[in-house]
Amino acid sequence: MQTLKDLTYIINKESKTATYKFALIRSVIESIHKYDHYCTDVKEENTKQLPIGLLVIFWIKYYYPILAYKKQIPQITGNKNSLSFQKHLIPIISHYEESLGFPEFYKDLQNNKIPDTLKEDVIKLIRDINTTIINNPMKYIGSAIGKKGEIFKYQNDRKTTSLKKDLSIINIVESCGTYTIPKSYYSAFTLLGSYINGDNALLFQWIDFSYRQQINKNISKSEIYQVLQTKDEYSRDTKDIKKIYTDLKRKEELKCAWSNKTIKDDMHIDHIIPYSLWGNNDFWNLLPTKQKYNSSKTDKIPSPNLLLLRKKIIIDYWSKVFNIAPNRFTNEAIIALCRNHNPNNDKFLDLCFLSLKNKCQFLIDTQGYVGWEP
Repeated sequence: MQTLKDLTYIINKESKTATYKFALIRSVIESIHKYDHYCTDVKEENTKQLPIGLLVIFWIKYYYPILAYKKQIPQITGNKNSLSFQKHLIPIISHYEESLGFPEFYKDLQNNKIPDTLKEDVIKLIRDINTTIINNPMKYIGSAIGKKGEIFKYQNDRKTTSLKKDLSIINIVESCGTYTIPKSYYSAFTLLGSYINGDNALLFQWIDFSYRQQINKNISKSEIYQVLQTKDEYSRDTKDIKKIYTDLKRKEELKCAWSNKTIKDDMHIDHIIPYSLWGNNDFWNLLPTKQKYNSSKTDKIPSPNLLLLRKKIIIDYWSKVFNIAPNRFTNEAIIALCRNHNPNNDKFLDLCFLSLKNKCQFLIDTQGYVGWEP
């Protein structure tokens, strides 16, 4: 109970000169909910340890659309102040403004295809965000409750792998060091994080702060809300995976992932974890199904029992996609499902499946989403 009281005070009452504290708490919650396989126990300290690199990726996601917006949305007290990492994000935004914007940039980052002309800015952006997180919100959150620097603790354990040699998301996540949080805060974020990040708390505090910093109030709260809600992915983009399964269907019989019935002219591509929940178009999250079952499932979560029943066909499809697009499948699966495992290991897909089942179990049992079986 004391942890919840502390969080309420930090979010609503603790002084803020920028939106960094909102961004830190929001990104920690998203890291715990989406990438729990990166969390490790530090039993002797009664804490949980997570990589700062995940926070860096989320911060890019949050601040990219804000700085790309046609009107200035204040993020720091005082109109002349700028974000500490802003100068390196602007050239990236300019490069992608003629294409799809952030989704195109994020796709290049996922596939380690950042243009050579942008690599230096991306590397400096990552380093500056990393430093900002450590030296600003991590250091000062909790000041008003006498816990300055005690809630989020940087571990000073950055890895030496050069981003110049490997600018993949996997390396970004692993090379920025780690931080710890007390298990009481981890439990609170696990159980209540979706509410803290939701309409009645953190996100609206962020919107209200940005709105109040304007002199002319020429940007509405609804506009700021839309900008802050930008997703990783541009849309339910399934064209790449649909081409793979369409080509496979010409060569062999395809079975519906959920019913095991033969797919004829009614093939749909289903998001295992619904797009509306995660905004995720990773190859591991997309399976061929019959239209009837995709329409029935809609935005529900496949039950752990259903996943176990369909384990063989799911892993079989993953294996086929892995053979066709190994780099993309591996990069996406390692980040989302199965950290620190060699994709060449015979058990790699089994470990990915176990992680998927655990995530679905968590979404149903802990967060209250509806489980589904055909």
